This record gives sequence, structure tokens and C-alpha cells, in this order.
Amino acid sequence: MRTPDYVGIALLYMVAITRKGQPAPSDWRRLADAGKVAVPDPKVAASALGALAFFGTDFYANLKSKGAVQVSTPDDVTTGVAQGLYDAGMTIATSAYAAAKSGSPVTVSWPKPGAIAIYGPVAVSKTTENRQLAQDFASYLTSPEGQAVIGSSGSYPTLPNVAGPTKPDNAPTVQPDWNALASQKAALLKDYATIFGGE
Repeated sequence: MRTPDYVGIALLYMVAITRKGQPAPSDWRRLADAGKVAVPDPKVAASALGALAFFGTDFYANLKSKGAVQVSTPDDVTTGVAQGLYDAGMTIATSAYAAAKSGSPVTVSWPKPGAIAIYGPVAVSKTTENRQLAQDFASYLTSPEGQAVIGSSGSYPTLPNVAGPTKPDNAPTVQPDWNALASQKAALLKDYATIFGGE
């Protein structure tokens, strides 16, 4: 969760959400068979871009060939599944669990090989007028105390063993190749656009 320029302070997990009565996919490859599927737009949501970088475009082409639709954000996926517009979809865990907790008829699953972990970074700007204060704040955010605040505010901490939102025990997680994404983002989005449209 760290590079020479920034450090991750919170995580998003891309998980599967299904309408109750639909089979929850145990493997991401089974998502395409879960009925009418919705996916978020990687041009809009960084979490969706991370998922695209992990899965590659063939995964999305298969979803599209079986009737999947693209919506704007992960929350749009959650809302659509909760309302019965879609049978299943890919969304962020906090959104999916919030819907389930509110009584929506949805099931949350962490398909194999794992939920896609996307981290939110913090960095100290080269142009900051108070570098020490900025450094101290970044250090606090990555400390156990700061991570506890992040966890209690509803985000997943990056430090292990710090309490946060709902997460199954031993839930599998994976990450995209961030270095590859940095250099291939434009080409990846262009290839994706040939599947779901857009610029």
C-alpha cells in the first residue's frame, strides 16, 4: 500500500451483489451467469477502473455477450440490484452492506480469487508551505490511532487488525498491477469502450 510518492490509508473492496433468490457467484467467472448483470463505469469510478485493470477486457466482453449493462457508479449497481432492475452486479462492499443492513433484498459475496482491493492514497505535496505539519498528518493517518478513526468512520483501514466495516473472516482479496495500470490506463479504457461504448 506504499510507493515512493504516497501511502494508502483506506481501502475499497469490489465485491459481488446479487438479488436474493439469485445464486451468489462463488467465483468471478460465474458472475456472467447470475442473470442480468450491472457493472460500474471505469471512466467514472476509480474502484471500477481497478477492477478493469485486474480482470482485463476479456472478462467484460464475456459479461456483455451475456447481456450485462454498464451504469455509472458502484452505488448505481447496488441500487439497481436492490430495486430488482438487475439480478447481480459488481459494487463496493460498503455500499452493498449498507443496502443489506437497510433491509434491501440483496446478498453480498466475495468471489474467488477475491474482492478487488483498491486503496485510497495520501501524499505530501512538493509545494506545501508546511511540510512538517503535512508529514505529521500523513503519519497520523497511517498510525494505529489514525487507522482506528478511519475504520470507525466507515472506511476499511489499510493496517491489518484494525477494526472497520463488515468483512468476512479470511475474506480473499486481490489487487490490480498498479504500475501497469499507470502506464496502460488510456489503452485499457479505449479497449473497454469497444465493449460498452463511450469515448
